[in-house]
Amino acid sequence: VSPNTPRWTLEHVVTELNAYLETFAADIEAWLELAALYTHSGQMRDACSCYERVITLCPQHYAYHLLYAECRSNLVEHEESLVLACKHFGVASTLHPECVRARIGLVAAVRMLRRAFGRVPSSIEAMCSESADEALHAILSAVGGKPHTACAAAFLDASSSSCAPSAVPSADTDASATHEASS
Repeated sequence: VSPNTPRWTLEHVVTELNAYLETFAADIEAWLELAALYTHSGQMRDACSCYERVITLCPQHYAYHLLYAECRSNLVEHEESLVLACKHFGVASTLHPECVRARIGLVAAVRMLRRAFGRVPSSIEAMCSESADEALHAILSAVGGKPHTACAAAFLDASSSSCAPSAVPSADTDASATHEASS
């Protein structure tokens, strides 16, 4: 790298991407890149806005709902953010029933809602109950019916405690969602 090479700061890249998106507002990849930059810099509200644009452009892709839900679930101080996270985890799970990450995300978001605000809307509670059962079945199927993983054990322990798992796996549970969203 030459001393004369300009150094791109995060702020500069974000500014350039925003300028680009003013002209090419339908560029999903650019919106996803901007969301990733905002997420990296801790600007979760701005990242959520980017994912909302992506979902508007391509509502049928489960991975975009999943990314949006994960982003929303980081805004735990706002009840409406967690409710939106739950709804979009549910949409992702409906669009891609094999996505265990979406089901686990829903269970975790409901748990956060209950802890932070002491209540969960009944429509979301019902969605979570179904999702927890499906996630447990998918996890057990993946390990040949034997709960050998910490994730399966957490769900086995939590299956009777109404959507309150004791552990939530990392985002690597369904890494294909992020990969598919970026391709």
